[in-house]
Amino acid sequence: MLARVKKIYDYCKDNDIKMLSDFDADFWEVYIQNSDYFDRLFRNSYREFVAFNLKDAVDIEEAVEDWVFDIAAFLKANEKRYAELWRLQVISDVDYSILDNYNVRETHITDNDKESTNVFGSKTDTKNSTLSYGQVTETDTNSYVHGNKSESDSETINYDDESIRTQTELNVGTQHNTTENTVSADNVSTYSPKDFRDDISGTRQDSTDTTETRAAREDTKSGTHTEASYTDSESKSHSTGQHSDTVSNSNVYGAQTNTHTTTEDETRTVTRKGNIGVYSASRLLSEHKDLWECFNFYKLIFDEIADNFLRIIYD
Repeated sequence: MLARVKKIYDYCKDNDIKMLSDFDADFWEVYIQNSDYFDRLFRNSYREFVAFNLKDAVDIEEAVEDWVFDIAAFLKANEKRYAELWRLQVISDVDYSILDNYNVRETHITDNDKESTNVFGSKTDTKNSTLSYGQVTETDTNSYVHGNKSESDSETINYDDESIRTQTELNVGTQHNTTENTVSADNVSTYSPKDFRDDISGTRQDSTDTTETRAAREDTKSGTHTEASYTDSESKSHSTGQHSDTVSNSNVYGAQTNTHTTTEDETRTVTRKGNIGVYSASRLLSEHKDLWECFNFYKLIFDEIADNFLRIIYD
């Protein structure tokens, strides 16, 4: 199908598609961030042009998909050239001055390596030290003071009202009342029974009923135990007589070699820039003006896209 640039632009805008692709490169980053402006500029410049590379597309959706892919492929094919032109586009004023025609940077690198060797023969270091201690007596005294101590103990027992009843029964059984009379002659000391009488009075049972009543009472027991204050003392003494400690240290070292290496790296960069006087300031300004009048990075790419993918068709 034939699709004009304006139709491709309208479809991309309605569907949030970047018309000239989202190709991943530093020189194309500004376009991606500002695609709304650049797409509109491209449409205004080539709105009546027709994309001739979309002959196989059956509808506008497929045509736009092919268009965006072909633009990305074209940018990939020219990536190195556009990247170099982009360096010219974004050169810093610090690195490029309008009136300068001389810019030299010199780097000087200096390597200073130094090595020194010291040789020592064997040696022995001996050190003796003596520590003397006089008589030392250590006394440790501990005193424990116990104050007055008093302990009290009290106990209270309460008794409620109490009534005690006691009943006693005594069975006597059959009772006899016996009487016996005896007589004795004047000249004898023994007695002889004279007559005997046994009176029976029948059986008997005695019963006793006693009730004891105790009123309520309270019994209290208390006691106090008191101990007077006292002090326990303990004393220990430890004596150490005079003594001396002697320590002797000997260190033997064999032959030694000490090597010291020093490496010093110095990097010095010198930059020279300015005007060497070959060209006048007015000529340099004129050349700067001519460059930026004819060089437009994005217009250059737009024109090359148009030359490769667009044709003007008049109705």
